Amino acid sequence: MKYVRTSSSLLFGLIVFAAATPLAAKDRSAPAVAQDPASWVTTDDYPAAALVANKEGVSAIRWDVTAEGKAENCTVVSSSGMAELDQAACNAILSRARYTPALDKKGRAIRTTATRRVRWQIPIAQPDTTVPYTLRGF
Repeated sequence: MKYVRTSSSLLFGLIVFAAATPLAAKDRSAPAVAQDPASWVTTDDYPAAALVANKEGVSAIRWDVTAEGKAENCTVVSSSGMAELDQAACNAILSRARYTPALDKKGRAIRTTATRRVRWQIPIAQPDTTVPYTLRGF
């Protein structure tokens, strides 16, 4: 009889141990996902001083993405050679960039960083496609 109790106690102990051991948690991490990044910097953002000076270049920038999906703390990683272009790149990102936030292994929103290169190229004027015409009665 004593042997049966020991077996039952051992079996009960194994069941309790197995129940108390957590299963491997599923990794729910995910990177931040940019929302419509093509609209973040437009030709309307080209600084007037750069247009007048006929300046072009590439601004490489980095910024933080908050746990709420907003951009902040923009810095220039590689300058375009004109401070106005670099500042315009950061200003556009800070005002328009939105993300679905990155997630840690437990699925909680976390802060992360993002980078981008902005090519500043003077916009080519589009020809006026309006054709003047006169309506005549029949």
